[in-house]
Amino acid sequence: MEKLTLKQAIEQGYKYFVYPEDGYQALMDLEHNSEDDVNWNKKPTLCNKDASHPSGMDAEELKVHLADTISDNHAGDTGCDTDDVYEAIMELDFTEMAEKIQERLNGINFYWQSDVELIKLSLSKLYCLHGY
Repeated sequence: MEKLTLKQAIEQGYKYFVYPEDGYQALMDLEHNSEDDVNWNKKPTLCNKDASHPSGMDAEELKVHLADTISDNHAGDTGCDTDDVYEAIMELDFTEMAEKIQERLNGINFYWQSDVELIKLSLSKLYCLHGY
């Protein structure tokens, strides 16, 4: 596993780190934490530099999902056992709506944990002295 100090990580464009043993949690901002703020016993790990975004559904997936849900709701409410509601929705084009949804989701960022360990400056000096 690659290892970087806080300063090296910032210089290389990393923004966030996490404590893997804590499971899902909020990101810790590299620039707003000093070496004294980091809990080194929890083996902090850097997050990937680039943000990821939630994936929406393409137009066909959206259409099928809505057709299934709405026709099931209609059948539950009315006892109707025809496919009229399902077929009516399947005739619609959801391309524009799928694009709008994905556009909105692209504004929501999350960062995957990387395989780069954040290390304390004093440890990095030991690694250099011992040839790690």
